Amino acid sequence: MDTAPDVSEKLARAARDVQRAAWIACPAEPLDVAQLRNVGWQLIQLTAGLADVSAALAGHHSAHQDRLWEVDGGNPGPDLRHAGRALTALRQAASAAHAAARDYHAAVNHLARTPNHQILNERR
Repeated sequence: MDTAPDVSEKLARAARDVQRAAWIACPAEPLDVAQLRNVGWQLIQLTAGLADVSAALAGHHSAHQDRLWEVDGGNPGPDLRHAGRALTALRQAASAAHAAARDYHAAVNHLARTPNHQILNERR
């Protein structure tokens, strides 16, 4: 059973949802610290998902060298190696983004516990 179209469709839907979220994330009023913390948590979830998808692709990637060789008789090696390097870079970037999201969330959590934040909220 081929699940690629299903996965591709789900990723396309997720990408559109993320883009829509980015468009509406610029309200006229600044977000409060609780909202920033919640957005930070969602960024952690999103970047973890990207890391998971790129790791899953890596597992499928290596299986194609033999298949492509059999189908067209050409050498798929150079293109597959290039794709593999790009996928490795994507996995590293997703991992770095996930770490940055965790750091952001931790910093906003710390901000929420500071006395200055409480004073700023009282002034509103």
